[in-house]
Amino acid sequence: MSAIPQQLHFSVEEYRARLLRTQAEMERHGLDALLLHQPENIAWLSGFWHDGFFAYHSLVVPSAGEPILVERRLEDPVAQELSWVADRRGYFDGEDPESLAADAVAGVTPTGARIGVELNSAFLPVTRFHRLSSLMSTRELVSHNDIVEDLRQIKSEQEISYIRTAGRIASAAVTAGLRAARVGATELDVAAAVAQAQAEHGHDSFFGGVGGTICSGWRTIQLHGQQTGRILEQGDRLRLELPGIYRQYWAKQMRSTVLGRPGDALLRAHDILRTAQDAAIEAMAPGVPAAHIAELCRRPVLDAQLIDRYENRVGYGLGLQFHPTSGDFTLDIDHRSHRKLESGMVFHMLLFAAGAAISETVVVTDDGCEVLTDGARALPQAG
Repeated sequence: MSAIPQQLHFSVEEYRARLLRTQAEMERHGLDALLLHQPENIAWLSGFWHDGFFAYHSLVVPSAGEPILVERRLEDPVAQELSWVADRRGYFDGEDPESLAADAVAGVTPTGARIGVELNSAFLPVTRFHRLSSLMSTRELVSHNDIVEDLRQIKSEQEISYIRTAGRIASAAVTAGLRAARVGATELDVAAAVAQAQAEHGHDSFFGGVGGTICSGWRTIQLHGQQTGRILEQGDRLRLELPGIYRQYWAKQMRSTVLGRPGDALLRAHDILRTAQDAAIEAMAPGVPAAHIAELCRRPVLDAQLIDRYENRVGYGLGLQFHPTSGDFTLDIDHRSHRKLESGMVFHMLLFAAGAAISETVVVTDDGCEVLTDGARALPQAG
C-alpha cells in the first residue's frame, strides 16, 4: 500500500465530467484521440501538476474510455497524490518517452486514426512533433489547439472558489508591497514583504518567485521587469503587478503610486483609468461583446489624450496557469475581439497610461460581474 495520500484538488466526478465534455468535442471534430502536452491542459483533465514539465509529459485522451498519463517515472509520487488517472506509464531518464506516448496512442486507436495535437504548445517543439509523427506514421496528427483550451475558459464553482482565494492573496501581496515601499528601501525589500504576505495568506506556488512585477523609477516603463537591488528615492514612481496562486489557479492585482506627494498629472491619469475600468467592469455580463468592454476602457484614455494609441489588451483570461505562461491569452479583451462574454469566464482587467496603472481580477456571473480582488482603488500612498 502506498504511503502517499491521494489529495485531489477536485472530485473524481468533476474530473470525469471534464473528460466527457472533452470527448464529446473530440467526436464533434472527428478525432480518435488527443495527445496533450500543454501543462495546463494535462492538469485540468488529470489533476497532475508539478515543476518538472521541462521533461517529457503527455496525456492521451481516447475518444472513449480512460486517459493515459505518460510521465517521467521520478514524478510518479506527485501523480499518486494529485491525479485520479490510474493508467500511468513512466519512463526513466535516458529512455525514449516519445515511443512510450506513441505506443499508448496505438493501444487506443486504429490504423488511420486522427490524433489531435497542440501545435501551438511550447511543450511540443518541432523536433518532438516530427519524432512523434514518424513513430505514428500510420495515423494522422492534426492540429487541434482549442478543444481543451476552450473548455477551460468556463470555470466551475470550485475553480472560482480557488481563484477567489487567489484574489485575496494577490490583494494582500499588493498591500504589503505598498507598505514596504519607502525611501531607502530596495525593490528586493519590497519583494521580500510581498513573498511573506503571499505565503501567510496561502500562496502555494513559488515556481517563478513572487511571480509578478515590482518596478520603480525609470524601470516602471518595463512592462515585465523584475525586482532588483535598486534603492527607492523620493519622487520615484512604483508599479506592482502581483499574483495570488492557490492550487495553481491565479488571480492578479496591479497598483501604481509615487513615493511622496503625487502630482496633479498622475492623480488625473489614475482617476481616468479607474473611472473607465469601473464602467467596463460594471458593464460586464453574459452576452456582452468583449470589444464593447474594450472600448469602454480605451475611449476615455484616448479622449483624455493620456496616450496617442491604445492597442494592447485591456483584459485577458485567468485560471489554471503554469510558468512561463501567466494568463489564458486566447481569451483577450481588446477592440479587435469577436468573442462575447459568458458566465464563468475569469479575466484580469488592466489599464495603464501616463505613469498610472490599475487592475483587478473579475469573474462574469449569470447576472453581471464579481470582482475577486479587493482594496482601495484610489491612488495608493507610499513612502
